[in-house]
Amino acid sequence: MKRFLLMALLMLAGLSAWSKDYTPEQKKMVNEIMSFLRVEGFVPELDKDQDIKFKYEGKVYYVCVSDADTSPMYVVLQLDYTYGETYTRQKVLNAQQEVNFYKGVKLICYDNSYSMRGEMYLTDAEQFKYVFYKLMSQIGNMQDELREICAGS
Repeated sequence: MKRFLLMALLMLAGLSAWSKDYTPEQKKMVNEIMSFLRVEGFVPELDKDQDIKFKYEGKVYYVCVSDADTSPMYVVLQLDYTYGETYTRQKVLNAQQEVNFYKGVKLICYDNSYSMRGEMYLTDAEQFKYVFYKLMSQIGNMQDELREICAGS
């Protein structure tokens, strides 16, 4: 029994080492954004990094509240992809300048993946509610344009 309790405590300590150290205000922001997403019909959940994860039209989106900034708080709405045959790193890099003309969202290329994201500084979750659908629409438009550019090249 003692071994089991020791193992359980070690596992909990290991999990907390991977999680963000949110202030009460940041926790409130995360909880209110999750509540908003539930009301809107999404099924949000927290991932291992305490980022909000939800699906929309078969794609997994994340809402990340930075634990570094407190007032205002830095929040990112993002959609991540890995490169493939159609969307190679070079094709996405070539398209990056053209598709980054969308207001409010940016395409960011990494070594093995790329991200479409809207970044914002917020003082409360009400502001997130006002921009959420606009950013989702802009990310959708960016996906469409990237699809056209990569299919044509």
